[in-house]
Amino acid sequence: MISATSIHEAGHAWAYWRSDLPLRYITIRPSDPTAIGVCRPWRPRMIPISTMAVIASAGPIAQAVLTQEGDDQGLDWEDYLLGAVMAGGSCDLDKAAGMLDDQDSTAALRTAMLADWPALLALATALDESKTIPGRAAFQLLADSLRTEGARDA
Repeated sequence: MISATSIHEAGHAWAYWRSDLPLRYITIRPSDPTAIGVCRPWRPRMIPISTMAVIASAGPIAQAVLTQEGDDQGLDWEDYLLGAVMAGGSCDLDKAAGMLDDQDSTAALRTAMLADWPALLALATALDESKTIPGRAAFQLLADSLRTEGARDA
């Protein structure tokens, strides 16, 4: 079973990858005792605010997608997203710059993420197993998973 933390961090890593921004590492065993997961980029101050909003939003959105998949309570998407923010994505709110409150923006990001969903699940599974993955290895896993999935669909 994939943990909420690993899919949340995999969501951030996926957004870095899709934004062509380098990532140092992704971990669910951070050195900061106040954090339960970290996606550490190279040169975070150089990332435009609009790009950082997408990256910050991707974690809670991935977590909400995973929660909604395994739930049969029939809640609205916004309920799952709010739950994900409250359960671990509250630190992403400031960086998301209002994007998590915009239904059109979250729907567009969710749609893009779902197109790559098998790759995110593969990354989250690997993260649960190893606890920390270097950025390049995370990006390679995402790319390889999508290539494998594409080959299966062909």
